[in-house]
Amino acid sequence: MKQILSILVMFLCIQTTRTYASIPEEVQFVQMLNETLSKLESNTSPDRLLTCVAELKRMSTMYPNEWIIYYYISLYQIQQTFSNLSANNEDILNDAMANINLLKRNKNADKSEISTIEGYYYYAIIAKNPNKNGQIYYKNVLESYQKALKYNPKNPRAQLLLLMFRIKMSGFTGNNEENNFYDSLLEIEKLFQKETNNYLKPSWGENTLIALKKTLCNN
Repeated sequence: MKQILSILVMFLCIQTTRTYASIPEEVQFVQMLNETLSKLESNTSPDRLLTCVAELKRMSTMYPNEWIIYYYISLYQIQQTFSNLSANNEDILNDAMANINLLKRNKNADKSEISTIEGYYYYAIIAKNPNKNGQIYYKNVLESYQKALKYNPKNPRAQLLLLMFRIKMSGFTGNNEENNFYDSLLEIEKLFQKETNNYLKPSWGENTLIALKKTLCNN
């Protein structure tokens, strides 16, 4: 009987050790992600953006199955191209698409957010050269955002980026819908307010919405 109890105690000790061994790795990942992304919140300069992408790429080698890392890499690379549209950003955009393709193969990744970021990617290509790329990638942008909203109709980022694209396109077509745009923004704002800020899932976009509201009000 004593021998059986000893074996049981030893077994429990081993299980407890394994449990505690797995916790630090999870905690470490969350901690590293939080530290990297929070630095970018306080400093959004192009240099800080480059540093953040480099840190995330290092993290991806340590945690290759964490889809959110590749999501942020592609997001920040796309944003990097918007910060300097006159630069040669072809390599950056190609790398962003490579990360989007990795996301598509990850079963745990949020499909709505992947389609949203893919639409953002195509919009970045258009912004680089509107006259040349607008007609080529216009449908890709719309289809990506619409696909994102099929997966999740309440995705505020997909709604916001689609609305921003519509506003941009209305400038070319002369279709003035500012009142409708503003009403739509108010509805999207409600969706953002329901989100919990958490780096483990996408929650960006509200600051862009606020800036767009101000722009529409001033026009």
